[in-house]
Amino acid sequence: MLEQVATPPVVRPLVTLDNNAILAVRNDEPDAGAVRQLLAFNRDGIITLNVTQSTALERQRADAEVQMQEQRAWFVEQGIAPENIFTSSRSIGFSTADAPDIPTFRVDLELSATQRVHTILFPTIPFMWRDYCARELAHFAAQRHAPEELLRTFRRALDELDRTRYGTWTPPLPTPALDALSTLDREAVRALCERLHRKWMNAKNDALGLYAHLTTALHSPHPEHAVFVTSDKKLRTPAKLKVLRALGLPGEVLPPPQAVTYIISVTGAPLLSVEQAHSL
Repeated sequence: MLEQVATPPVVRPLVTLDNNAILAVRNDEPDAGAVRQLLAFNRDGIITLNVTQSTALERQRADAEVQMQEQRAWFVEQGIAPENIFTSSRSIGFSTADAPDIPTFRVDLELSATQRVHTILFPTIPFMWRDYCARELAHFAAQRHAPEELLRTFRRALDELDRTRYGTWTPPLPTPALDALSTLDREAVRALCERLHRKWMNAKNDALGLYAHLTTALHSPHPEHAVFVTSDKKLRTPAKLKVLRALGLPGEVLPPPQAVTYIISVTGAPLLSVEQAHSL
């Protein structure tokens, strides 16, 4: 159990909710009570709640899909300030070998840091979609014992599906490579495209969400007490957290109940009763 800090209490530390914490409230899951307490702390001005753009991009169940506008309206109803809804990463200064004592602001350094966070969290999933796609397509072709010519057709067919995945095209974009495949291969490539997008986008959103929190926390008044709230154990293993801290991640990465305990310990906020939390 964390001990309370006597004085002075920390004022409005940044607390970022991962998508699974939000879903806990929407679906009334076991962590819902703890997340509701965080929402109450935010309404009372004890913390500053933040929701990153990654939440809007998370894949949703087809039978429970919520549009971005509906999500934003719900967050506002919960008391989250509009400027803290669907936030993206912020520019931060880096220490470089040629100027170690002066913050250096460069896009290439930001991209490198984003890639580093992704690699720490998901070492087996390439940072770039094209690299992940090429690797998985090679595995797919090998399993089917496809000759080189068929592999090239698979690659073109996957590219065609990728181009037509988002948006409505009038007239529809042509898919000659996909159409040239047998019915069995065509359905297999469609299934592969869907699986790859789901897995890669899930990893990408998790990494971008944590990086957005990291950079926003460094602009907050108390970065050392910022909290990224997630029930996803793969984002907060001790080994990963050790490397992330060495990279510059401030504050804590905690599941909802521990996040509530931590916030109480550094701010002196009162703990709501179970009945109060469930009534929010």
